[in-house]
Amino acid sequence: MVRISTNFLAVTAALAVLTLPDSVDAHGGQSVHARTPERLAQRRLFMSESKRSLKDCANSEASRRLQERAVARRAAKADSLRAERRQRRRLDLDTVL
Repeated sequence: MVRISTNFLAVTAALAVLTLPDSVDAHGGQSVHARTPERLAQRRLFMSESKRSLKDCANSEASRRLQERAVARRAAKADSLRAERRQRRRLDLDTVL
């Protein structure tokens, strides 16, 4: 079995800690928390468009059909769970005696 010295492990860990943050960059050259006028304008545009698009699709025919299917699916699941519970609670001759 190979024995690795603790000094070697400490140096390797320190080197990894020092170099890893530089190699990980999600948005190259773009500060996440920067409040530049361009970023604020992009955010305003995104927020205005998202509200408008949500208003447009919330009352659409497809949305209503989706909601109706969801209600029917949940009601069917509740009915099946109730029936299963009734079946388990039903007493028969073997369980009574």
